[in-house]
Amino acid sequence: MEERVILDLLPFIPFKAIYKLEFITAYVTIAFFFLFIRNLFPEEFSKTILRITLLFSVSSPITGSYSSILIFTALSFSPVLVNI
Repeated sequence: MEERVILDLLPFIPFKAIYKLEFITAYVTIAFFFLFIRNLFPEEFSKTILRITLLFSVSSPITGSYSSILIFTALSFSPVLVNI
């Protein structure tokens, strides 16, 4: 069984688009996680850390959607995106 079932279900979508969508989803997930933690612990969680994380989580997918896959994957250093 293949890992990317969406390519079998929607074969007309290019592989590059699916791959970029995967990275964009990872960055957006990080943003939502930090927003969730900030919502749970508003007094303990720094607004500066939240702003930096949101800036990174918004700018990275925007940059990645307009660059090639090689550049986007080389610049990504999120632990979520590292294959172990």
